Amino acid sequence: MRENTLTHASEGQSGHFGPCPDCPHAKAPAFQLTATSDRPGGKDCQETARRAGPPGAYGTAEHEIIQAEFKRRRPMGAREYQIPESGSKGGTGWADVADLGSGAIFEIKSGRQETEGALEAARYVAMAKKHCGPQHPWHLGTDFVKMIFPSPTYPGKETVAKQSRLPGVIYYYERNRSEGPDPVPVLPGAVERQPQREPRPEQNPIADPIPASPGMAEAVRDWFQRVLEESKDPREEAHRFFEEHPEWAVAIIVIGVLGIAALVLDDATIVGIADDFAIPILATLIAVAWEYV
Repeated sequence: MRENTLTHASEGQSGHFGPCPDCPHAKAPAFQLTATSDRPGGKDCQETARRAGPPGAYGTAEHEIIQAEFKRRRPMGAREYQIPESGSKGGTGWADVADLGSGAIFEIKSGRQETEGALEAARYVAMAKKHCGPQHPWHLGTDFVKMIFPSPTYPGKETVAKQSRLPGVIYYYERNRSEGPDPVPVLPGAVERQPQREPRPEQNPIADPIPASPGMAEAVRDWFQRVLEESKDPREEAHRFFEEHPEWAVAIIVIGVLGIAALVLDDATIVGIADDFAIPILATLIAVAWEYV
């Protein structure tokens, strides 16, 4: 397993990160110099200087450390990438990080928000394909390499950020600091051998998806094929779906984009269209489901 362990995240450094014994949460590290605006101003389909969240709130510093490291690793990495029509209510949205070279888009979430993050990332990808040009092969990112850094919020703990099992999501969590010296970052291409350990609950706190209710899988599959084959408006059809079955809204939200995709894409005749069409349509179904809970 490749790991990148940080003891201080400041943009512009190369090689290993040096120790930072006095980096209290209240002191803004250097990477925040590129994220100083609380205003949404910016140009569409470009990186912006907006902050990742309210100063001092849990998650803001964690987001910005991860964003800075993402940009350090990727020459064409961007943070707070502005995408039209990608907001939760149809307005402008900002992807946490995007690789303008590979087209990968990621949303950064604490572990218990992974499903929400997958929905947001799917929406960013769909709208980036619509508005931000074919020169970028937009898709949900799946290749974020784990990083570890001292928690900016909880003294004595460290924060682990890693690729979620849900595409498009980088999730992070806190754990007690490892005993002994900080491990040395592993260079790309190297193989790190570690003893196998039983996974700890806090390493991936997302619950297993609840099983689909009887009849729900067939109903969702019929809904998806009707939208696809008859060129129906996904949002209007989603409202019709939940007007008939409001009791399924919570289950569909919890199962998430990938779980619903597994329900509708088991038909080999439509598997090939999954990347281009299925995810945006299913993201709309889940977005509308929130209106019925």
